[in-house]
Amino acid sequence: MVGAQTGIKTFADFVAYAKKNPGKLDFASTGPASASHLAGELLNDMAHIDTVHVPYKGGAPALQDMLGGRVASYYSTLSTALPHIESGKLIPLASTGLQRLPALPKVPTIAESGYPGFSATNWYAFVASSKVPKPILDRWNLELVKVLKSPDVVDALNSHGLPPCPARAKSWRNTWKKKARLGVASSANAKSPWTDPLTLTLEIHHDPHSCPATPHRFGQPCAGVHRMVGASGRSARHHLWRVHRSL
Repeated sequence: MVGAQTGIKTFADFVAYAKKNPGKLDFASTGPASASHLAGELLNDMAHIDTVHVPYKGGAPALQDMLGGRVASYYSTLSTALPHIESGKLIPLASTGLQRLPALPKVPTIAESGYPGFSATNWYAFVASSKVPKPILDRWNLELVKVLKSPDVVDALNSHGLPPCPARAKSWRNTWKKKARLGVASSANAKSPWTDPLTLTLEIHHDPHSCPATPHRFGQPCAGVHRMVGASGRSARHHLWRVHRSL
């Protein structure tokens, strides 16, 4: 989404302006390596544009600066942005999932707007300790799936931009494994000095001292989420970019 003061009305307008004015548009995120940051970098790569990342310490300050006109765009959750969209202060350009949001049926997805396969969404799951007996886990799963399929619950979640996707535990585990190691490849940008396409991976490891991304950007063993960029310090889409979360 963008602020009304930008004059940008559609997603096509946003991309066209970014192409004509590289480095002039910026986008807010809730912090480095957050979902909103990755969404922006993914669009940069797929659309061959150069929008500048502006990290914030959470969604509240990012939204505040959006409303104040200090940042041009923001990949926000619908529940946070909807009141300001309805007031006309913020303009929704596109959604980042593969399906349109029921609450904003007229707003297209990025995938249908010329970038097939674009998908950058948050997802949530109910989890329990591995020590819980399987019969109890199966019963919980059965009841939770029933609740998430209830029409009242579906309507309530959809109104907040959170379409439910109930699944059996085994199916969810397979999805989680795919999400845990996310590979994104795209054609090499003509301006890029690299011949290999962008590779974006999310690696989860337990020992911060075994992190392969050394030396770290922060000059210390991995203690959270960070990104590694090339020695030249260029944009992440011109480099092998690894995001690590130590557990």
